[in-house]
Amino acid sequence: MAYVSLINPPSRASSTRPPISLMSLAAYLKKNDIDVNIIDIKTNPYKPFLVRDIQNRILEEIKRQKPMIIGMTCFTREFKEIIELSEKIKEEYDPKVIVGGVHATFCPEDFLYKDSPVDFVAIGEGEITLLELSQKILNNKKTDDIRGIAFLTNSSITRTQPRELIEDLDILPQLPWHLIDMNFYAKPSLGVIRYLPLSGINIFSGRGCPFNCKFCANPNLWKRKVRYRSVRSVVDEIEFLVNKYKIDGFYIYDDTFTLNKKRVLDFCSELKKKKLNIIWGCETRVNAIDEEVVIAMKDARCIQLDFGVESGSQNMLDRVGKGTTVEQIKNAFIICKKYRLRTFNNFMFNLVDETEEDIEKTLNLVKELNADVNSVAIMTPYPGCELYKRIKKLNKDEYYLYDTALIKLHPEFKFAKHNLDLGKLVGGLTKEYRAIKYMTNFIRCNPYLKKILTTKRKFQYLREYIILFLKALKGALKSWYFIYDKYR
Repeated sequence: MAYVSLINPPSRASSTRPPISLMSLAAYLKKNDIDVNIIDIKTNPYKPFLVRDIQNRILEEIKRQKPMIIGMTCFTREFKEIIELSEKIKEEYDPKVIVGGVHATFCPEDFLYKDSPVDFVAIGEGEITLLELSQKILNNKKTDDIRGIAFLTNSSITRTQPRELIEDLDILPQLPWHLIDMNFYAKPSLGVIRYLPLSGINIFSGRGCPFNCKFCANPNLWKRKVRYRSVRSVVDEIEFLVNKYKIDGFYIYDDTFTLNKKRVLDFCSELKKKKLNIIWGCETRVNAIDEEVVIAMKDARCIQLDFGVESGSQNMLDRVGKGTTVEQIKNAFIICKKYRLRTFNNFMFNLVDETEEDIEKTLNLVKELNADVNSVAIMTPYPGCELYKRIKKLNKDEYYLYDTALIKLHPEFKFAKHNLDLGKLVGGLTKEYRAIKYMTNFIRCNPYLKKILTTKRKFQYLREYIILFLKALKGALKSWYFIYDKYR
């Protein structure tokens, strides 16, 4: 029996990204001698599944282990399933249920009401908060002096003093990778370096972002503060994963990995010294790279940079507080092409006061940049981001609207001036930009090609490419049949 069980939400059952936040919580509890496990039910990432079925499998584990404390993380779109799962758990027995994560941080009141199955909400960074809360619960002590929590007292919500951010991330121990199914996470998938099948792991080397994008919750979540792990600890973790799980690559999932130029250069130097023969990618900003950094990253076997371009209209970039210019965007892609680094371009529509002219500028820029991979989205305001303050605050029963935002944008979510059908626009562009070339353009990426030709996972890669080819063929056949049926 574990004293604490941490649960990955049911809807993440097909996600190929490890539950890093839960793993960090578990590592800190273990470091302080609290028995903990992670319940992370996985399913085939290419097949649809029912959340209800995953819930039932989680409940089976809960009934078998009967932990005294259950912790769950929650995004806004997961609110309903987290409440339902908590209710089902409470029907079996009465553990203390703690919910944390982004939505819990910004909307703790959603979880705290009469007869709620949630006992505590953890607000903000959770490692120290969960440790203190677990220690007091397990020792039957009062919890009202713990920072960074909320709970219900006599039908009213009590919210304690905020929890300060952890200054030194190196106090956090190495993640307990053995607590999750590494046979699932380490096999080739598209979830590491996006749209490039790879056996690899997503890792964090730091937390926070200093920028102030109005469509993002990070400025309010991290208070525009950035903290880093030491370069040595990050590279040591990568070396461990290579030696233990035989991964071929990794992806640094920091909001902006290249913020600190010296740290990036030190990281690349340290990684090269290890001679791990591993490829990687990262997420960054167009105004946070230069030729020296790109050369060093390329030399350390980085193969892809992901950029949040967002728009080709300078007016739109300014309206959402992006803090970048169209010229910086173009320059970043020129540098990457010069040194043959793959590029991933995120762009979106429904920005503040967006016009059809702004959309045209974005589409023209996308063509000019000619990224290896493009991802298109509709901007929607989630709790915690600055733009959420401009809409009528949604009640708990309206969060389902986020599930249909890519198909039919709810009037509350509309920021654009034009009346274009954004669902149709994005749907069409998604089909255009997710063409089969994303599965074949690896031929131009020599480090990747060499890696998959020398890996011990050749048959896993072959299986992945066959699956992707069949999916692409099925999609093409559907499109051809549609055209044929329309014009016959």
